[in-house]
Amino acid sequence: MVDAPEAVRDDLTAALVASFAERGVTLEPADAREGDAEGPVVVVVDEWDSRWNPVAPSGSVTWRAAFDAGGHERHVDAALSGGPLVFDSTDGPDLAGSVEASVESAGTGVVSRPAYRDHLVGVVADATAEQVVGQFPDR
Repeated sequence: MVDAPEAVRDDLTAALVASFAERGVTLEPADAREGDAEGPVVVVVDEWDSRWNPVAPSGSVTWRAAFDAGGHERHVDAALSGGPLVFDSTDGPDLAGSVEASVESAGTGVVSRPAYRDHLVGVVADATAEQVVGQFPDR
């Protein structure tokens, strides 16, 4: 599930699926607009500030991601709120983690608005997948 500004939500979801797939993890996206917060990975974009102009675009993104292989909603909620992850052996095996990240990007040269937006989407997707998968090297 991806909770992000509508203008980038679908593209960010697709980029996340592709970035995780490149690292051997298959995701099936859920629609944040339907309130479905379950699933193994939840990404919440707290700030999306893309300041585009055709010669010197810049932007920043701040986001959180939570991962729970079993889709335990309470683990995802705790990770996104900064609370402790409490494991219960009756839930079955647990593999959970979280990421808090931000990126600032600036460029020079002629760049179209869609190209710069795609650049930011790709940076967020790749950083999220890399950091989440990196928490579980022996998965």
